[in-house]
Amino acid sequence: MLFLKIKMHDWFCYILISTDSKYSNRTYIGKTCYINKRIRQHNGNLSGGAKYTHVGRPYQYACIISEFVNETEALRFEYRLKHPNGKYKKWKTQNTGLSRRMDALYHILKSDWYKETISNPINIHFSTCVSNVCFKDEDIHISFENLSEFPLF
Repeated sequence: MLFLKIKMHDWFCYILISTDSKYSNRTYIGKTCYINKRIRQHNGNLSGGAKYTHVGRPYQYACIISEFVNETEALRFEYRLKHPNGKYKKWKTQNTGLSRRMDALYHILKSDWYKETISNPINIHFSTCVSNVCFKDEDIHISFENLSEFPLF
């Protein structure tokens, strides 16, 4: 079981993936300081989940990105993950769903934007559901964990 040391007001970005076989390519990107509560909201166990995640329930974490200095940094990273080339530039990749999100994450980590914008090194926790995704780079080290077993607070 994976236990993240969660302090009050830690900020996270995350990528969700649907576990419903009909929607296996459906993903969602978000940010929160309540990582354990947020997945339950998306899955409809608590009120407050995003409208987009009503279809394709249940969802699980594919990736959790932690160690942001503040909410603004997490928000910027979330936006960049959704728009890897910036606001008006079209993101060109043949991949869809989770593979597309992993391409975007890799693109961000290698970018000057990341080096200039993110203050501290971030931690990226991948679920075992993304074990078939590979970053082909010696500078990026990957670990896979069971993110469905986060301790609930």
